[in-house]
This record gives sequence, C-alpha cells and structure tokens, in this order.
Amino acid sequence: MNKKYYELIIKKLIFLIYAAAIFLSCDQYSLEELVDGPDGKALSISPVSTTLQVLDSVKIETSGGIPPYSYAVAGGGIFTGNTYTAPAAPGTAVITVEDSVNSSIKGVYTIIDSTVPVIPSGNIDYYISTPPAGGVGISTGSPVSAGFIVSNQGSDDGTVGVIWQAYISSDVLYDSGDTPVDSGMFGGLLSGGNSGLITIDNGNWNAEGTWYLVIRLQCTEEVNTTNNIRSSSPYFISDLSGIDYVVSNVSRTFPTVSGGSSVSETFTITNIGGEDGAMDITWTAYASLNTVPDAGEEIGSGIITGGLDIGASMTGITAVGTWPEASGNYYLIIKSFSNDEVNQGDYAYNPQTTQVASPPDYTIESPVFTAMTAGGNINETLLSAAGGTSPGFSIRNLTANPGIQTINWKIYKSADTAVGTGDTVVASGSLAPLAGNTVSGPLSFNDTLPGSRGAHYYIIQISSPDDSDFTNNTLVSPLTYYWSVNGNSESDTNEDDNSLSTADDFFIRLNPGDTVNIQGLVDTSTSNDLFLVRTGPSTGRLNIALTWATGANDLDFYIYQSLPTVINSSTLNTFNSEPTVPPLAINVNPNSSYLIQVRATPSSNLGAPYTLTVEGLLP
Repeated sequence: MNKKYYELIIKKLIFLIYAAAIFLSCDQYSLEELVDGPDGKALSISPVSTTLQVLDSVKIETSGGIPPYSYAVAGGGIFTGNTYTAPAAPGTAVITVEDSVNSSIKGVYTIIDSTVPVIPSGNIDYYISTPPAGGVGISTGSPVSAGFIVSNQGSDDGTVGVIWQAYISSDVLYDSGDTPVDSGMFGGLLSGGNSGLITIDNGNWNAEGTWYLVIRLQCTEEVNTTNNIRSSSPYFISDLSGIDYVVSNVSRTFPTVSGGSSVSETFTITNIGGEDGAMDITWTAYASLNTVPDAGEEIGSGIITGGLDIGASMTGITAVGTWPEASGNYYLIIKSFSNDEVNQGDYAYNPQTTQVASPPDYTIESPVFTAMTAGGNINETLLSAAGGTSPGFSIRNLTANPGIQTINWKIYKSADTAVGTGDTVVASGSLAPLAGNTVSGPLSFNDTLPGSRGAHYYIIQISSPDDSDFTNNTLVSPLTYYWSVNGNSESDTNEDDNSLSTADDFFIRLNPGDTVNIQGLVDTSTSNDLFLVRTGPSTGRLNIALTWATGANDLDFYIYQSLPTVINSSTLNTFNSEPTVPPLAINVNPNSSYLIQVRATPSSNLGAPYTLTVEGLLP
C-alpha cells in the first residue's frame, strides 16, 4: 500500500471521530441525520441554474441537510430572506447555500441585459390561465395566501424553466412601484399542459385599501411575452371594525370618447368592514387630469340606498355623467361616501386614461325617395315601386373631428311627420364612426306596402353618443301613397266634394302598363269628384277616358298639375263619354302628381254611375 492510501484512511478516520464527537455531545441528530439531514435527504436547492434578467428576483427553494440555512452570493445581487435579486449588470452569479453543519451546495445563475432581445425557438406561449381570486374581509397584517395556474398555450413543449414573481399592487398593472412578495420557478410545460396550483405564501397585507396581486412570468424560450402579466381580482383589506366602503373595478371600455358625450363606464362598491351598513352611500364621478379627485372635476353622481351588508358588493354600477368638453387625457375617478363608515372618502380610478376629443356632428344627406314620391301599389315593395331603385340615404360628418362611437340608424313608418309610440321600425342598422369631413356610403332599405290603400311617411333617424348636435338627425320622406291598379275597379263613395279645395277621393300611382277604373256617381253641377294620380319613374303619358250611360251630356273632366291651373281638359258637348274615342292622351312627367276632376254639367242625371279610366304609358 502506498502513502496516499494511508493518508485517505487517516482522513476518513478523522471525519468519523469528528462526527462521533458531535453525535455524543448532542442528542438532536443521529449519525445518519448528520450526513443526510433530518429528512434523510442531502442538501439541495432549486433552481440549481437559470437565466435572469438584470434586477429580476427569484425565490431559492432549499431542502435537505440540517437547517437553518445561510446564503451567500458571488458575482453581485442581494438576498432578502431566501429571495435572490439579480444585480443591475449582466454576468454570472454563484449562489452558495450552507446548512448548520457546514454542508454546502452551489447554484449558478446567468444574468442577462433586459435590453438584449432573446430570440425564442419554437411556439411556446405561457399564460396565467387562472389568476388569484381576490378576497373580502381580510384584516391588515394577515399573511398573503393565494394561488394561480399557468398554462402553455403554444403548440410546442417547453424545455426551459419558467420564473414567476408575485407583487402587491394598488392597481391591475405591473410597474416599478409594486411590492414583491413571493417568487419561484417551475420546469417547462408540455403543449396544452398546466403547472397545477402554484401557491403564494409569503408576505403580509400591511395596509388598508383595495389591493391586487400581479403575477409576472419570464422564460427565455417563450415566443409570446405580451400575455405574461396578469392581475388578480381585488383584495379588500381593512381592520374589520365598523363599516368601510371601497371602490374597485373602474372600467375603461372606451379608450377614446368625444367631449360632451355620455360616460359609459361601470364600477363596484364593496363593504370590507366588520358591520352591516345602514345609511345611503353617495358616489361621485370625476374626470381628472391626475389621479386625485378635486373640486370642479365632478361629472356625475348617484346614491346606493340603505348601504351594503358585510362583504356585500354592488357591481356594474353605471358611472352616470358627461365627459368634459375640453380635449385631454382624463382619469375616471369614483369616490364614495357614507355617514356611517369609519374610513370616509375612499376613491379608485382606472390606471389608464381616457382620451377626450372634440366631437363630430352627424347629419343625413342624399336621400333617395323615388318610391315615396311616386307611391306604389298595395302589397308592393318600395324597391319595385321605384323601378328597381332602392330608397336610401347617407350620413355625413360635418366637422373635421373624427367620430369615436358607433352610429346607429332606424327607419320608422308613421302616419305623421313625428315618431310616435305606434310607429313601426321597418329597418335599422349601424356603422363605424366617420372620420372628419367624410360621408358614408349609401345606406339602403326596403319595405312592403300595406294590403289596403292609404298613405304614410318614412322617418329616418340617426344617433351616436358622441354626436354634438342632435337637431339634424331626423329626415322625413314625402307622403307615400299606395293603391290597387291593373283593371281593378274602385267605387267612389265620397259625394261631398263641393270645391277644388277638398281632399281627393282616391290617390293612384301608375307605371307604364298600369290601368285603373274608378266608378263614381253623377253629382250636382256644384259638386266635384277629385282624384290624385302620381306617375311612376318611367311613366311619360296618361290616357284618360270618362264614360257614362245616361244618353246626355252629363260630365266633363279637367287635369291639373297644381290647383287651380288647368293643363288639359275634355269638355266637349258629347253624350256618354269624354272625350270622344280615342281617349285623351296627355304628356306627363315621371314621379309627378296630377289631379283629375270629374265635374257634372247642369243637365246631370243625379245618381247615374260613371267610370273614369286612367292608363299609364311610356313617353
């Protein structure tokens, strides 16, 4: 045996004698425990190696050996308890953990510059699929206790460890002012897999108010890092004595709005105290250029009657109010107050501002009312009545200010020119906001006319929450007539038309090829029967004939475009017809109105029937 062998034997004997001495002088550990620790496991740490960005933190998990443990670092960085924070400069840090009997283990951490992009490989995407749940009725000083789950949404398996850090934050955003409370690391996840519940069990809730746990993930091989930060629901912390209301969840649904438009956001109020509330809660909404509500910034208010019980919340409260007219980036702040609460005047705000811009002014233009002007037949569509031209309109933004919110429109069918409770919506729609000084494309609609003759209006109305002027948002069509034609006979029962100023007995719309026969009764020479005819979009001529069977010269007819000017007539001294065969052909304009008057002569045979025939023709 050589000298080195004997030296090795001697060293082992010395170690055994040293261990035996400790063992005989202390009954806390067995000889096996002195070697492998009370749990029978050798000293170990996690992570043994990892990559951190500068100033990142990670909690060192130590097990085995004989506690307590001590930590030392070479290469920069600091320890707070068992949490290591990397230095501000890149490099390599060596972490040494030593137990109470001087056994030690090392970890090697690579520190990289946060400004140097890490090029990921593969499709790995970590996401906090289940954030911490939040809580109510938590007293100040209580330990933080929460959990979350991380999932790999990518199509590839992860191979590199994922570092997580938890922060206490006054809002749902991660920033440098947040307080780190816990951290850790887990191995890469399979595609579609999850981490299981990761617990946060370090730190305390030290201050009253509404707080959030913000979780941040880091992994060097991840392809998508935009979703690596997620917040919990709110934690309501109080001393649990008395009534204490707090505001939370102030929404920011519309990042940009128009000045003077209605606020369309919501919020929550919760009683985090230890007693039921009994008195009303008043809330006030502020639009502020900073995060503190000041007098003069109020934009709305409301009341919750009777307060809230312990732990109760009222969610989705609408922040009724109006945004300021002046442009700017405003915080929406909600402040609550109740006479019976211990901490009065709590307020909360959304950490992101809302941009208020000058409002647009929308109006209706370029209406297409062909069918309304010409009228139609019963049960006919407006599209058919207009010869294939759809009724419609456009919307214009009269200002240089871009619109922010959606524009809605409706078409009403009405017996008069104002929208009323009995009016029917025949069409509706919406379109995106318009840029400044622009006009929408044509907005078409259609409708089927009723099954019995009559007349009504179509009323177009537009609306948008950020429209600065509502007085130009309504347009009324011409009165739309509808009747039956093509050889159908109508009976004239109105024999009280004593002057040309009276209402017409019938209204008729004729396209080329349409014919209407109207049956009336011969009246006295001082009475008239008056009929309104509207020409269709292609009609250029009317053939008119009037017949009766009394054997006398009883009737004449006159045609007017507007009273009292006659544009044509047939007043011949004839028997049984006006005019003589063939019928009187009159050139007319498309989409125009004409009046036909049937007038009795002094020799009228009262009560005798007559027939007025009107036919529409092409020009």
